[in-house]
Amino acid sequence: MKIICKICNNIIEDNYHFHKLHKISQKDYLHKYEPKKDLFDGSSIEFKGNYESYIQADFNSRLNLREYLKKVSKEEGIHYLTGWLMRRKEIKNLIYSMGQFETKTLLFPSITFIEKFYGKGSYNQICEKAGLQIKFNLEYFTQIIYKEKIEIICDTREQNLLKFSNIKIQKLPVGDYAPNPNPQNIFIERKSLSDLLGSISGGYERLVKELQRAKDSNSYLIFLIEEKFQNITSFKYLPHIHSKCSIDYVFHQIRQLCIDFPQNCQFLAVDGRKEAVRVINLIFYLQNGIRNIDLEYIYNMDLL
Repeated sequence: MKIICKICNNIIEDNYHFHKLHKISQKDYLHKYEPKKDLFDGSSIEFKGNYESYIQADFNSRLNLREYLKKVSKEEGIHYLTGWLMRRKEIKNLIYSMGQFETKTLLFPSITFIEKFYGKGSYNQICEKAGLQIKFNLEYFTQIIYKEKIEIICDTREQNLLKFSNIKIQKLPVGDYAPNPNPQNIFIERKSLSDLLGSISGGYERLVKELQRAKDSNSYLIFLIEEKFQNITSFKYLPHIHSKCSIDYVFHQIRQLCIDFPQNCQFLAVDGRKEAVRVINLIFYLQNGIRNIDLEYIYNMDLL
């Protein structure tokens, strides 16, 4: 995305452009030359260190966004959401619709909110209006058939094994866990919150390489985080977590993985290790269609 400086009319190459050439901070530049107002309460949009996020933001909080959608007519709300997705599609060169995990990391309503507020099937309809291909069938999970028993394979490199009743240790091409048999090439990579932050800050290239291997072998990798989504967003306040990453950076990198490998990964946050065991068992019981199921969505709907 090319950005033109409104002071010198040159392309802005980096965040230091304003300070180096104009002796002004990026925040002061934006507030003076590209001011934005919250569509709900008219307050100035806060700059939080990222130009792209500032330009896309129409609200200062998810609460203001929801209140705005409740205030305007349903038609206006759908029009706004469609336009927002169209802008993001152009900026990010998007092809596919976002999953629930991605929507929760942006100033955009969650899929659960949209489906409850605008009606069943409304999210995918909005995405189609924005010209996006639908990644997940939100109703597909109702057709799932469960197996009675399944063996779970754990990768030999897994250091902190989850406790399953029927487990086999074996080297896996990607991820930490897989069902046996595994005709759909589905794998789960378990991550504590600390693991996730470490992978994003220092091991991002390894994640990309792993997903490239998954893509090359037509495999599907589910990143299962052993932490409630709310705790991920507020990890700075957790005493056992020490990371210099910002949550905006973490979520940006996760969304980029979903954009770069839309047919090979998704992210799911669950409430702890015991819950991870339960959810992994259920995911692996699914005989088919896992790639078409938005796991974060059905987990939030208490359907997983």
